[in-house]
Amino acid sequence: SSESNSVTATYFVKFQVVAKPMQVLAALDAKENGVGEAVLLNDQSEVCEGISAMFLLEKQSAFHTPPLVSGCLAGTMRALILKEYPNTFEKTLSKDDLTSAEAIIFTNSTKGITVYSKFESENTFQPLGIG
Repeated sequence: SSESNSVTATYFVKFQVVAKPMQVLAALDAKENGVGEAVLLNDQSEVCEGISAMFLLEKQSAFHTPPLVSGCLAGTMRALILKEYPNTFEKTLSKDDLTSAEAIIFTNSTKGITVYSKFESENTFQPLGIG
């Protein structure tokens, strides 16, 4: 993944904008490489969010999502999941956490849920299905 696709955490913490430049670049790169979603990193190389979705990582029957200070959007689905599912926690996540994850999940209120199986390589997820 290139440095130009990282998200500057301090900029996106408070704002939901229609055309986030880094998400647009990442979406174009993902489409060019034949993938539907990508993990965005912030300027500290921490996991931030998906191109257009909240990010969850499953590990040892618990789910982890980046904290708001990572630069992820404080969206509706994120708030609902953190409130309703007691085994979901905020945690600063790195690329290394991706390789040890049991599953990676992207969700938003309009697209639903997409679950990916074990992280296969630095750039590839295997989709399990859409909920």
